Amino acid sequence: LTEGRSNAKAEDGFWAGVILAYLNEKNRPYSAQDVFSNLQKQHGLGKTAVVKAMELLALEGKIKEKIYGKQKIYFADQSLLPNVGPATWMLGIELATPAPKVCNLTTTLSSCLYIFFFFF
Repeated sequence: LTEGRSNAKAEDGFWAGVILAYLNEKNRPYSAQDVFSNLQKQHGLGKTAVVKAMELLALEGKIKEKIYGKQKIYFADQSLLPNVGPATWMLGIELATPAPKVCNLTTTLSSCLYIFFFFF
């Protein structure tokens, strides 16, 4: 009887590791149902195992839990994830800002369309 329970604890720990890796990789909030749906095909997890593992991770402080009414939402603890430095922020700004050539082409195209529709 004791051996069976220790195997169950080891299995709970394994599933908790799988779920922790998933939450850290995706880095967005999920309900237990969402995690179950997303990992069930790949790992064959049962919903009870998912709920237990997520509650265990929240108790251990490895993930955060928020309660909205009857729904619990779980997400990676941001303080445990690597910091995003200014270089990464700048990369995001560079990608979000169009290059001058793109701006010039856009302006030229809109001017051409204006002339085309104005005269025709």
